[in-house]
Amino acid sequence: MGERATVRDVAAAAGVSQATVSYVLNDTPGQKISEPTRRRVLDSVARLGYTPSRAARALRSGRSRVVLIAIASVPIGENIARFIETVSDTLDEHGYAVVYRRVGDLAGFRRLVDTLDPAAVVDLSSTLPAEARAWLSTRSVPLLSSGAGGETADADDQACLGRLQVTHLAGRGHTRLGWVGPSSDTLSIFAEPRLRGVVDGCRSAGLEPPTIIRTPLTRAGSVDAIASLTTAGVTGIAAYNDEVAIGLLGAALELGHAVPGDLAIIGMDNIPLSGLVTPALTTIDLHNDATARATAQRVLAALGVQGEPTADRGGATIVLRTST
Repeated sequence: MGERATVRDVAAAAGVSQATVSYVLNDTPGQKISEPTRRRVLDSVARLGYTPSRAARALRSGRSRVVLIAIASVPIGENIARFIETVSDTLDEHGYAVVYRRVGDLAGFRRLVDTLDPAAVVDLSSTLPAEARAWLSTRSVPLLSSGAGGETADADDQACLGRLQVTHLAGRGHTRLGWVGPSSDTLSIFAEPRLRGVVDGCRSAGLEPPTIIRTPLTRAGSVDAIASLTTAGVTGIAAYNDEVAIGLLGAALELGHAVPGDLAIIGMDNIPLSGLVTPALTTIDLHNDATARATAQRVLAALGVQGEPTADRGGATIVLRTST
């Protein structure tokens, strides 16, 4: 692939100055460009495939074309990666580039914003520290949350996901529930609200508090979790996500428990693998793509590029398979 065409290339091909190319492309007021000259410039632009750089457009307009997605210091899993990709694709259609960064302390966040000078900031999962949000408001930079859905949801949304798991298991006749989540503190920002939803759901349904297991995502950890849960009389298990649930499925079968005969297991995320394991995993589809598109549209609305969003926020739904 050849090098990208420049203004100099267009000017040489059209036999005009670089300034004339700029006048034509920007339709600069007060500059009298003859129609034949204008046509030569535009023909050269089309023939060479020239497109102005985003940086140049930003300098001319005085506005940044960067949208910053701020995320907590957590692993970038499939859900977050797909969310960022969908937001990026949507904003790219309007000439905005997405940059995502983990946010630590306030000083680091301020340096990041000063360097990027973003047009808007998306607070993924509403994890931006309060002091960072307050400081950002002094910069007149639009700040938006990501909305509902999985690891891109805020704490209240996460709790709703846990309650939905309980509603499903209780509806299948299970009265003694357990919850299994990660032992790593790096995921607690998502795991703890989901657990709170499970606890609240059990209370609302008149069930005993769930048996809680935190374990590493390993074969041994999954086997130990199943052994502890069955000893406690648990028959319905809500897993933090599909990866945890799939580990529990394998461990249950290894220990001789029938699923769903002896144990029912529900996951979270509806990753592709969840429908391929045996038994197929009942899970919750978070519809993150719809949430990402709605988030991008809210960014564009905040920037005055378009009106209010037309895309719906993603809503969580049960994907019923054979593990429950």
